[in-house]
Amino acid sequence: METQISKDDPKYTSVNEPNTTHATRTLPEFTTVPVETCDDVTLYRSPQYPIPGIVDCHNHTRHFSLDGRYKLVDLREEGRALGLGGIAITEHIDKGLIDGVYLPGNKNLYAQPLYGEWYFDIHTYIRFIREMRAKYNRPEFIVANDDPDAPSPYPELLFGLELGYTSDLAAEYDELITRFSSQLDVVIGSIHCVDNVDIYSDRSAYEKGKSFIFGRYLELIIEMLENQQKFDIVGHYDYVARYSTYEDKRFLYREFSDLFDRMFRLMIKQNKCLEINTRSYYQMSRRNNYFVYPDPEVLIRYYEMGGRRICFSSDAHSPGEIGLGAQLIIRLIRTCGFENLTWYKQRKAQFTSITDLPPLTELPRWGSYSPSINR
Repeated sequence: METQISKDDPKYTSVNEPNTTHATRTLPEFTTVPVETCDDVTLYRSPQYPIPGIVDCHNHTRHFSLDGRYKLVDLREEGRALGLGGIAITEHIDKGLIDGVYLPGNKNLYAQPLYGEWYFDIHTYIRFIREMRAKYNRPEFIVANDDPDAPSPYPELLFGLELGYTSDLAAEYDELITRFSSQLDVVIGSIHCVDNVDIYSDRSAYEKGKSFIFGRYLELIIEMLENQQKFDIVGHYDYVARYSTYEDKRFLYREFSDLFDRMFRLMIKQNKCLEINTRSYYQMSRRNNYFVYPDPEVLIRYYEMGGRRICFSSDAHSPGEIGLGAQLIIRLIRTCGFENLTWYKQRKAQFTSITDLPPLTELPRWGSYSPSINR
């Protein structure tokens, strides 16, 4: 007799659902058009087409992130020019990662960071948060004025962390967040290392092949969801594609459907939020000269399984990157069924409606590349 798998079991996938087949799923009617004729490309590549009131949930500054180039004051000014409602500052914590090499074993999160370590003194950061909130989040700055001649309000500054998951630090990270949760707005859980290899600095991991490394990346997200609980957002599920060495970098649902389903099931059970991180797409587009965007079927399947928490993040590090891709990507999120964007304040989920946005009817195609949805 065939064993029945409970829907609460993370190993349960759509294969176990007798009344659900991917082939019959209702998908949006997208038309792919040459990139040079698609008006939405301009919306994607330029920060000059904002969506007022949106919160950008993942950003870095030079004050605490090793790869950050933004000054907080400049990030705030750019966000105001775009009409953003909020900006989340989520500085890197990758304890033990030094010069592209992960060195396990040092579990003291309160020791002074080593030179070149992707870490910082947490107490200094907490003091910084308190000072910046008091300075910049005053009502006269962030609340719109009824006077039509008054300057537009600044975005509210939200503060948090991006934790780079490794299995040996899961318990320590949870303890850290428990201790400082009341001082934070949001925590992102991300994978930056695959089996202790920093895939940003060391591309050797990609020599194992696309199927292996992309699948392994999803397995690590699943492991993070099983072992580390004190975070709100699953960061850049497609980070592994961003720095891949393959000609075709697309990360398609249909090629990893069981792993995506396991990940989504855990996320939904734990009320985690799926991040759509546009840094992956605009960086890949620039480097490879063809247009890249998330596989719509990833979003559709997440929604179909009951996922409703989804957020927009530009993952901005340098001037000019805040809000990049918001217009097109948020419209894509809306077209895939979502009615709200999620963001976090004081570790509580907040929601911004996107029901008034027009759906996408076109997705750009560059050369032989087109979305998996037209299969």
